[in-house]
Amino acid sequence: MLALAAVAEKYSEHPLAKSVMELASERQLTVPDPDEFKIEVGMGVTASQGGSNIIVGKADFLQERGCTVSARLAAEAAAQAERGRTTILVARGQHGVGLVAIADEVRPETAQAIAALKNLGVRRIGMLTGDNPKVAQAVATQIGVDDFRAGLLPEEKQRAVKEFQEQGQKVAMVGDGINDAPSLALADIGIVMGAAGTDVAIEAADVTLMNDDLRRVVDFVQMSQVVLKRIKLNIFFSIIYNAVGLVLGTLGLLTPVVAVLFQEGGCVTVVLSSTLLLWARPKPVADLAARGTHAHPERLLRYS
Repeated sequence: MLALAAVAEKYSEHPLAKSVMELASERQLTVPDPDEFKIEVGMGVTASQGGSNIIVGKADFLQERGCTVSARLAAEAAAQAERGRTTILVARGQHGVGLVAIADEVRPETAQAIAALKNLGVRRIGMLTGDNPKVAQAVATQIGVDDFRAGLLPEEKQRAVKEFQEQGQKVAMVGDGINDAPSLALADIGIVMGAAGTDVAIEAADVTLMNDDLRRVVDFVQMSQVVLKRIKLNIFFSIIYNAVGLVLGTLGLLTPVVAVLFQEGGCVTVVLSSTLLLWARPKPVADLAARGTHAHPERLLRYS
């Protein structure tokens, strides 16, 4: 059963597929290339190899393809879901032959990153996922998000982002897979986790982080705030220089040479001010997570 699942998932970039391939590698299984392979976005994959048709995905997906899912197999899938695990069913031909249960391993730094984002002024953090509600509930509780939506297809994630935008919210979407690409493209800021991200997601996003550690999102938000403050400060310096120059020029107190020096002095000040960003460093996420929360009413971060 695992060998069949691995054949079908061999060229899929979905995180669940990577888990299947890791398990097949641990079991030292030889996984041949599929003769044919097709991704059904948000549902599963179909493949053929050696004359056998293989379908891997959600129970609904198998049933739509006319596969028989025994009562025992359905009961086992339900039992795994009760334990907070994601299940993918495997069928050969028209018959379900087994399932793979995959548990989300929540990294200890994830909850810390969520708390730090809230303390940076992110008003509301939610989770959009294709997992079933029970799995999503277990993960949401562990990491401390404000709300979640589960069982979503890619277009439903996209609709959720659009809904938030229509409410006047600024939405940042963090994702990594093919299923996230439409939402990443639609969000005001699309952030993709580069190490685990698919090429499609990276292309759709505005920002690519070079690893899959959610704490890097905290660093990105911090540095963005620092850069924005510096931009505002530089504009302030420019306005002051120009205002003073206009007043002095109107009073006839500036010669052409002094006026040029005065103008260039403003440019040099802005450049030196911007250069200070080279020494800017984000605060440790652990320190931010331990601070008291203060909400900023204009920011909203959504991640998947």
